[in-house]
Amino acid sequence: AISAEQDINFSFSHTFDNGMTAGSSFYLDESIGAGAGDNGAGWDDLNWTLSNTPIGTLKVTPGGVSSNVVKGMNDKVNFAGEGADITADGPFDDSKGTGTVIGITLPPLASGLTVNMEHGIDHFGIGASMAAGPATVNVAQIKNATTTGTTAGVVASLSGITLGYEQNKSEE
Repeated sequence: AISAEQDINFSFSHTFDNGMTAGSSFYLDESIGAGAGDNGAGWDDLNWTLSNTPIGTLKVTPGGVSSNVVKGMNDKVNFAGEGADITADGPFDDSKGTGTVIGITLPPLASGLTVNMEHGIDHFGIGASMAAGPATVNVAQIKNATTTGTTAGVVASLSGITLGYEQNKSEE
């Protein structure tokens, strides 16, 4: 069998005089409407962002998929031999959801600490990431009406050696 894939990404941004940056991005994909995770609208990964604001970075994603501000903290490590990348069913799965999702990355609360939140018509998520020297700790939880997906992990890199531990849990 022979297959081909064509994706085109369009990204736009503008920085205002006050330092805030507005942007938009979307992909045109040949498989839209043909598989799980598509929204059937002729585009995917559409989002609008407003960054460098006093409250952090705001990201709006129509179509109900995750804004990725919390999901991006899930499964930071993909070790050799692990098999497929771990993705909890339900809240961490981009193919589920309806409506518009709003995500926000707050300004750093302390040195190396990032907090993300997102809310959609069918889910809410919160996550935090903290860099401490050569280590990074990530925790995140996304809940919908039936499932709670939680992940926690720590990754440390020193002298070309990376060690990590990750725990993922999905509860119905």
